[in-house]
Amino acid sequence: MEKSKEEQLKAILNKTLSNEEIEEKLKKEVKKKNKTIIKEKQQQRKKIFNILLYSVIALALILQIIVIYLLIKDLSKEEEKISSSKVNNITENNKKKTNSKEKIVIKEKIVVKIEDLSKNNFKKFYNSNKYNTLKCYKYKQGETNLDKTCKKSIEKFLVDNKKALRFEITSVIGESDYIVFNKLEKNIQK
Repeated sequence: MEKSKEEQLKAILNKTLSNEEIEEKLKKEVKKKNKTIIKEKQQQRKKIFNILLYSVIALALILQIIVIYLLIKDLSKEEEKISSSKVNNITENNKKKTNSKEKIVIKEKIVVKIEDLSKNNFKKFYNSNKYNTLKCYKYKQGETNLDKTCKKSIEKFLVDNKKALRFEITSVIGESDYIVFNKLEKNIQK
Protein backbone atom coordinates (compact mmCIF):
# COMPACT_ATOMS: atom_id res chain seq x y z
CA MET A 1 0.00 0.00 0.00
CA GLU A 2 2.65 2.30 0.89
CA LYS A 3 4.30 1.69 -2.38
CA SER A 4 1.14 2.50 -4.25
CA LYS A 5 0.72 5.70 -2.23
CA GLU A 6 4.29 6.67 -2.97
CA GLU A 7 3.74 6.03 -6.60
CA GLN A 8 0.60 8.09 -6.51
CA LEU A 9 2.43 10.94 -4.78
CA LYS A 10 5.23 10.74 -7.33
CA ALA A 11 2.70 10.85 -10.15
CA ILE A 12 0.96 13.81 -8.56
CA LEU A 13 4.26 15.63 -8.09
CA ASN A 14 5.21 14.92 -11.70
CA LYS A 15 1.85 16.26 -12.79
CA THR A 16 2.24 19.48 -10.86
CA LEU A 17 3.68 22.34 -12.82
CA SER A 18 6.81 24.21 -12.17
CA ASN A 19 6.82 27.99 -11.68
CA GLU A 20 8.02 28.59 -15.23
CA GLU A 21 5.23 26.54 -16.70
CA ILE A 22 2.69 28.38 -14.57
CA GLU A 23 4.03 31.74 -15.76
CA GLU A 24 3.89 30.62 -19.39
CA LYS A 25 0.29 29.51 -19.04
CA LEU A 26 -0.64 32.77 -17.34
CA LYS A 27 1.05 34.76 -20.14
CA LYS A 28 -0.84 32.78 -22.76
CA GLU A 29 -4.14 33.42 -21.00
CA VAL A 30 -3.35 37.15 -20.68
CA LYS A 31 -2.46 37.33 -24.38
CA LYS A 32 -5.75 35.63 -25.30
CA LYS A 33 -7.71 38.07 -23.11
CA ASN A 34 -5.84 41.03 -24.60
CA LYS A 35 -6.57 39.83 -28.15
CA THR A 36 -10.26 39.46 -27.41
CA ILE A 37 -10.36 42.92 -25.79
CA ILE A 38 -8.58 44.44 -28.83
CA LYS A 39 -10.99 42.70 -31.22
CA GLU A 40 -13.98 44.00 -29.26
CA LYS A 41 -12.59 47.55 -29.31
CA GLN A 42 -12.01 47.32 -33.06
CA GLN A 43 -15.56 46.10 -33.59
CA GLN A 44 -16.88 48.99 -31.49
CA ARG A 45 -14.80 51.46 -33.52
CA LYS A 46 -16.15 49.98 -36.76
CA LYS A 47 -19.71 50.30 -35.48
CA ILE A 48 -19.13 53.94 -34.50
CA PHE A 49 -17.48 54.69 -37.85
CA ASN A 50 -20.36 53.08 -39.75
CA ILE A 51 -22.91 55.03 -37.73
CA LEU A 52 -21.06 58.29 -38.41
CA LEU A 53 -20.71 57.47 -42.09
CA TYR A 54 -24.41 56.69 -42.50
CA SER A 55 -25.40 59.83 -40.61
CA VAL A 56 -23.15 61.99 -42.84
CA ILE A 57 -24.63 60.41 -45.96
CA ALA A 58 -28.14 60.94 -44.64
CA LEU A 59 -27.37 64.60 -43.90
CA ALA A 60 -25.93 65.08 -47.38
CA LEU A 61 -29.05 63.59 -48.97
CA ILE A 62 -31.32 65.76 -46.84
CA LEU A 63 -29.32 68.86 -47.81
CA GLN A 64 -29.52 67.95 -51.51
CA ILE A 65 -33.27 67.48 -51.28
CA ILE A 66 -33.64 70.86 -49.56
CA VAL A 67 -31.48 72.59 -52.20
CA ILE A 68 -33.45 71.01 -55.05
CA TYR A 69 -36.72 72.01 -53.42
CA LEU A 70 -35.55 75.60 -53.00
CA LEU A 71 -34.30 75.78 -56.59
CA ILE A 72 -37.59 74.50 -57.93
CA LYS A 73 -39.47 76.96 -55.76
CA ASP A 74 -37.31 79.87 -57.00
CA LEU A 75 -37.71 78.79 -60.62
CA SER A 76 -41.47 78.62 -60.29
CA LYS A 77 -41.49 82.13 -58.75
CA GLU A 78 -39.38 83.45 -61.62
CA GLU A 79 -41.67 81.81 -64.17
CA GLU A 80 -44.68 83.41 -62.48
CA LYS A 81 -42.97 86.81 -62.56
CA ILE A 82 -42.03 86.40 -66.23
CA SER A 83 -45.50 85.23 -67.23
CA SER A 84 -47.16 88.03 -65.26
CA SER A 85 -44.83 90.62 -66.84
CA LYS A 86 -45.60 89.19 -70.30
CA VAL A 87 -49.31 89.38 -69.57
CA ASN A 88 -48.94 92.98 -68.37
CA ASN A 89 -46.91 93.94 -71.44
CA ILE A 90 -49.37 92.27 -73.79
CA THR A 91 -52.39 93.87 -72.13
CA GLU A 92 -50.72 97.29 -72.17
CA ASN A 93 -49.89 96.90 -75.88
CA ASN A 94 -53.44 95.80 -76.62
CA LYS A 95 -54.88 98.77 -74.70
CA LYS A 96 -52.69 101.14 -76.71
CA LYS A 97 -53.71 99.60 -80.03
CA THR A 98 -57.43 99.31 -79.39
CA ASN A 99 -59.08 101.59 -76.89
CA SER A 100 -62.55 100.09 -77.21
CA LYS A 101 -61.54 96.43 -76.91
CA GLU A 102 -59.77 94.97 -73.91
CA LYS A 103 -58.08 91.60 -74.06
CA ILE A 104 -56.73 89.68 -71.11
CA VAL A 105 -54.15 86.97 -71.71
CA ILE A 106 -53.69 84.59 -68.81
CA LYS A 107 -50.97 82.34 -70.17
CA GLU A 108 -48.95 82.34 -73.32
CA LYS A 109 -47.92 79.02 -74.77
CA ILE A 110 -45.82 78.59 -77.89
CA VAL A 111 -46.55 75.47 -79.90
CA VAL A 112 -44.40 74.51 -82.86
CA LYS A 113 -46.32 72.74 -85.56
CA ILE A 114 -44.28 70.29 -87.60
CA GLU A 115 -45.68 69.24 -90.95
CA ASP A 116 -44.33 66.70 -93.38
CA LEU A 117 -43.59 67.95 -96.85
CA SER A 118 -45.72 66.53 -99.61
CA LYS A 119 -46.58 67.51 -103.17
CA ASN A 120 -49.63 69.40 -101.92
CA ASN A 121 -47.93 71.64 -99.35
CA PHE A 122 -44.45 72.01 -100.90
CA LYS A 123 -45.20 75.41 -102.46
CA LYS A 124 -46.58 76.65 -99.16
CA PHE A 125 -43.15 76.24 -97.51
CA TYR A 126 -40.79 77.09 -100.35
CA ASN A 127 -42.61 79.77 -102.34
CA SER A 128 -41.94 82.75 -100.14
CA ASN A 129 -41.95 86.43 -100.98
CA LYS A 130 -39.23 87.19 -98.44
CA TYR A 131 -35.79 86.49 -99.83
CA ASN A 132 -32.40 88.14 -100.22
CA THR A 133 -30.43 88.27 -103.44
CA LEU A 134 -26.81 88.65 -104.43
CA LYS A 135 -25.68 89.57 -107.93
CA CYS A 136 -22.22 89.26 -109.48
CA TYR A 137 -21.95 90.62 -113.07
CA LYS A 138 -18.19 91.21 -113.28
CA TYR A 139 -17.44 88.39 -115.72
CA LYS A 140 -15.79 88.40 -119.11
CA GLN A 141 -16.86 86.23 -122.03
CA GLY A 142 -16.41 82.52 -121.36
CA GLU A 143 -14.97 83.02 -117.86
CA THR A 144 -15.53 80.09 -115.52
CA ASN A 145 -13.72 81.17 -112.31
CA LEU A 146 -15.23 83.51 -109.72
CA ASP A 147 -13.83 87.00 -109.22
CA LYS A 148 -12.25 87.74 -105.77
CA THR A 149 -14.76 90.49 -104.97
CA CYS A 150 -17.60 88.16 -105.95
CA LYS A 151 -16.20 85.42 -103.69
CA LYS A 152 -16.03 87.84 -100.75
CA SER A 153 -19.57 89.07 -101.34
CA ILE A 154 -20.82 85.45 -101.54
CA GLU A 155 -19.09 84.60 -98.25
CA LYS A 156 -20.61 87.66 -96.57
CA PHE A 157 -24.04 86.80 -98.00
CA LEU A 158 -23.80 83.25 -96.61
CA VAL A 159 -22.81 84.50 -93.15
CA ASP A 160 -25.66 87.03 -93.12
CA ASN A 161 -28.20 84.41 -94.23
CA LYS A 162 -26.96 81.37 -92.30
CA LYS A 163 -30.46 80.62 -90.99
CA ALA A 164 -31.94 80.30 -94.48
CA LEU A 165 -33.74 77.08 -95.36
CA ARG A 166 -32.32 76.91 -98.88
CA PHE A 167 -30.20 78.74 -101.43
CA GLU A 168 -30.78 79.02 -105.16
CA ILE A 169 -27.99 79.81 -107.58
CA THR A 170 -28.97 81.05 -111.03
CA SER A 171 -26.39 81.66 -113.72
CA VAL A 172 -26.92 84.24 -116.44
CA ILE A 173 -25.40 83.36 -119.82
CA GLY A 174 -25.21 85.89 -122.63
CA GLU A 175 -25.03 85.32 -126.40
CA SER A 176 -21.30 86.05 -126.44
CA ASP A 177 -20.82 83.24 -123.90
CA TYR A 178 -22.58 80.80 -126.24
CA ILE A 179 -20.16 81.68 -129.03
CA VAL A 180 -17.12 81.03 -126.82
CA PHE A 181 -18.53 77.76 -125.46
CA ASN A 182 -19.44 76.54 -128.94
CA LYS A 183 -15.84 77.17 -130.09
CA LEU A 184 -14.56 75.20 -127.08
CA GLU A 185 -16.94 72.36 -127.84
CA LYS A 186 -15.74 72.17 -131.45
CA ASN A 187 -12.08 72.11 -130.32
CA ILE A 188 -12.83 69.31 -127.86
CA GLN A 189 -14.55 67.21 -130.56
CA LYS A 190 -11.53 67.43 -132.90
